[in-house]
Amino acid sequence: SMPEIGIYARVSTTDQDPERQLNELREFVENTYDEPAIHAYADIISGTETDRGEEYQRLRSDIED
Repeated sequence: SMPEIGIYARVSTTDQDPERQLNELREFVENTYDEPAIHAYADIISGTETDRGEEYQRLRSDIED
């Protein structure tokens, strides 16, 4: 069966783009797993915030399922 892989990126300002991180992660996953289903999550959270982002929480909820 197709492996389901979650990837997560976080940047600290809206000037930064999480897509570069996600692309690196996608490349790693595609080189590591056979035909993976990749689910991407990304948050923009400043380094001073202690809260986990909404996408992080969604990732945690999804992997519990």
